[in-house]
Amino acid sequence: MAFQFVCQLALLTSWGGAIRVGLRSIAFVASAALIVVLRRRGAPLLASARIAVFVLVLLGFEILHPLTNGVLSGIAHWALYLAILGPLFWVPRLEVTPKAIQRLMLIFWLFHTVSAGFGVLQVVFPGSFQPRISDAVQKQGRDYVTGMEITLASGERTLRPMGLTDVPGGAGPSGVYATLFSVGMLYASRKLWQRVVALAAMPLGMAAVYLSHVRVSFVMLLICLTAAGLVLLLRRGVRRVAGFVTAVAVTAVLAYGWSVGLAGQTVSSRIESLTEDDPGQVYYRNRGVFLEYTIKELLPEYPLGAGLGRWSMVNAYLGDTSDPERGPLWAEIQITGWLYDGGVLLIFLYGAALALAIRQALQIAVRTPSTRGLLWLWSAVLFAYDIGAAAVTFSYPVFIGQSGLEFWLFNAVLFSAAVREGVIVPRKRRVAG
Repeated sequence: MAFQFVCQLALLTSWGGAIRVGLRSIAFVASAALIVVLRRRGAPLLASARIAVFVLVLLGFEILHPLTNGVLSGIAHWALYLAILGPLFWVPRLEVTPKAIQRLMLIFWLFHTVSAGFGVLQVVFPGSFQPRISDAVQKQGRDYVTGMEITLASGERTLRPMGLTDVPGGAGPSGVYATLFSVGMLYASRKLWQRVVALAAMPLGMAAVYLSHVRVSFVMLLICLTAAGLVLLLRRGVRRVAGFVTAVAVTAVLAYGWSVGLAGQTVSSRIESLTEDDPGQVYYRNRGVFLEYTIKELLPEYPLGAGLGRWSMVNAYLGDTSDPERGPLWAEIQITGWLYDGGVLLIFLYGAALALAIRQALQIAVRTPSTRGLLWLWSAVLFAYDIGAAAVTFSYPVFIGQSGLEFWLFNAVLFSAAVREGVIVPRKRRVAG
């Protein structure tokens, strides 16, 4: 995780931009390499890992699809899936403890809290703390970049806060993670100063979400906090949940007022646009139209997939443009990307893998005895994180990049720690018993 974040920070430098492809690829290469390097006989596998095997086999056949962009891009696309799903195979070969989970959560939380903080600073001091914009964004043209600016309360215009990314609006997802994982840090902390830091990070994260103008981040945060609250209700009862709800509500109000003070009515109008009509209509106008197009237009055309290497950054970096029939395709939502890559069967398989991971996280959160330390707490946080990630598949192709790799890493680590603590009994051990 730390190595991945170092690569991400390197992208913000002038020299990092020159080797962007390498920096973007190396974390995925490392994940794929660990499948080969790490060895341990009899390591237990997640239920999602068994489905992942079928996913990789299906995608292997898709390389042979007549519409695959090319041999190189097709193999690279398959390898990207392998790297993203890789933690399901190599993490269980490690000895993972609940303390290791907490260290992992701490690294993740610290990075995104700092990123959210930089995002807020980029609005407080327009033009300062501004990282380099990615070449992919700049290639869209000046009008496209200008369209990603916001008007502040002072009347000055600036790019949507990027945080520690090179994409305008990138502070939004960091704000989500900073807020959600602050909940875990708040309950896990034993010292007063640690709780104060966790409480301070929550309004900082929420402000980054408001200021980013990325509405999907706001919706994801709402879903995640609701899911976390439900698990706390099951574990600790109404009294503990009342404190959680109060803290979240107060934080949300403070962050909203702060954000409006910085960016004026652009923040309030952006949030109010989510409730100006029926939620179904709001989703349809913004992302539902892509889902409808996928079902009505693309599904009849590509029921068995459209070949590999035709979308995502694989096509941008390695795509062959010489044959229009195998040319690039565009996917605004994850379901469209799954349809391109493996048709209806891939949508079903990957969806099943996600469902099993979510169910397992919930089971660990609910069933883990309090005597096992904080394993139940981090399971609750990761269950909320999983629910949010699954929901975002209807708005963004989250499982074709770094976010997908992080998702499977977290769930594999959680599973491995639960096996070590005896909360989960692997199938082969259960049969032997």
